[in-house]
Amino acid sequence: MSEYRIYPHNIISMTPAGYWGARFDGAEEIVPLVCWALIEAEGETKIKGMVAGEHQQVLPCDCFNEFLCYEPAKQNIDTRA
Repeated sequence: MSEYRIYPHNIISMTPAGYWGARFDGAEEIVPLVCWALIEAEGETKIKGMVAGEHQQVLPCDCFNEFLCYEPAKQNIDTRA
């Protein structure tokens, strides 16, 4: 995960992501989701997976150009690494 764009959004609520991660182009491993968030942006409300950015900010996965999809994990992904 490298280049990203931050778009204006409001987080309405968040819930634990559990056994889910995000797949990014060029990454061998699934990146653990920090949480699922109900987000309001551009007049729409959507549920999006959130990941930790390089400066410890929590961002929607689709802020990153390399984001491909969400994937379930067979076990809980350790987010403490």
